[in-house]
Amino acid sequence: MIMAYKKRRYYLYLIILYLFIYSPDIFFLRGFLNPGNLVLYSSFVYFLIHPKIFKHHIHNFKREFFFFSAILAFVLMRNLGEPNYPFTMQSILAFMKLFVVVPFLMFYAWKNKFYSEAELIKSFLLVGTVASIITTICIIFPQINSYLKDQVIQLEIVGVDSAIMEYRGFGFANSLSSHYGYVQGFIAGLGCFYLKDNKWFLFFIPFVILSALVNARTGVIVVFVGILLSVITTKKSYAIAIILFALILLPNLEAILSSIGLSEETLVWLLGFQDEIEAVAQSGSLGSSSTAETLFGEMAVLPDGISQWLIGRGYDIFHGGIGINNSDVGWYRQLNYGGLVYISLFYGAVLYILLNLLRHHHFTYMMYFLCVFLVLNTKSSIYPLYTIFSVMMFLYYIYILGGSEGYFRKVVKLTK
Repeated sequence: MIMAYKKRRYYLYLIILYLFIYSPDIFFLRGFLNPGNLVLYSSFVYFLIHPKIFKHHIHNFKREFFFFSAILAFVLMRNLGEPNYPFTMQSILAFMKLFVVVPFLMFYAWKNKFYSEAELIKSFLLVGTVASIITTICIIFPQINSYLKDQVIQLEIVGVDSAIMEYRGFGFANSLSSHYGYVQGFIAGLGCFYLKDNKWFLFFIPFVILSALVNARTGVIVVFVGILLSVITTKKSYAIAIILFALILLPNLEAILSSIGLSEETLVWLLGFQDEIEAVAQSGSLGSSSTAETLFGEMAVLPDGISQWLIGRGYDIFHGGIGINNSDVGWYRQLNYGGLVYISLFYGAVLYILLNLLRHHHFTYMMYFLCVFLVLNTKSSIYPLYTIFSVMMFLYYIYILGGSEGYFRKVVKLTK
């Protein structure tokens, strides 16, 4: 009876975790009732009922709280001078995810006695696997994918050509052409470190990688980072299995993708990415990649004048601006939005996180966090726009607190 109750609570936890990470923007639940927002509201109510939990978490991560509070305060003050409500709201939501939603998910797990590092990591792998299976179904059965895109989830992304979603966008999640692929790549890479305790995941890794590949190709680079680090840090038998899988997959990529029913447009887009990787590998220069040339060439937009260098333009240049190009590159967008003040606060926070991981002897995750951050913040602005940064911080909290049984007991006691 107790085991059945625990299983039900665990399944509920996986559903909540899925909604938090992927936040599918359902047509008939848009706005206030959006699933991702419902998780946020529930978390906020939980902390109103148990404020000691919030204070306890802040006490354990007070420096991280200081950095991100300072970032939010700067954004709010910047908004007074030059209102930019979308960016301001994104910043508020990102802050709430880091210090309300993620702690709530951790406390829920601890209170229901599946709070070990191994169990929480397994939860991420399970949720990523479920998402990848949905993506695979959407690829094999285009009518299901069309129904989801036309009748169930809202896919419109400001600034993204809707034509893109004709050959991308397979799954049940928000931001399929960007964030979803990044998260799937991150989870696939994470799983490479934990194959010894999650052998079942070796079978599902191809599906998780596929779900990243067909939605946001950059997610596959994150997978490669995970594979490379796992080769260095894990048992050789598992590293060899991953390498053999990659060696078998890559030469036959076109045949494999064609066999599962991908459209010609999708195949051209994906194989173009393969051609770019081969060109870079052969020349040894990023300049051989048209994507890299765009990111580091025409999208290299710098501020004008001392004022803009100090406090920025006050808006995100993803859509461009008066007399300037648009840019996808995260650090250019962050620099142009808030200048060196914003950059100093955000990158100061990231530097502290990396050093704290190193201080707690989590070198592997420190390297993974750093590499993923560099890749994704180059291709896009990893914060505050996407939940992927909150997912990375979730793992950060787990690693820093893992093994602190006294902390676990105190957390559970505070919720009674």
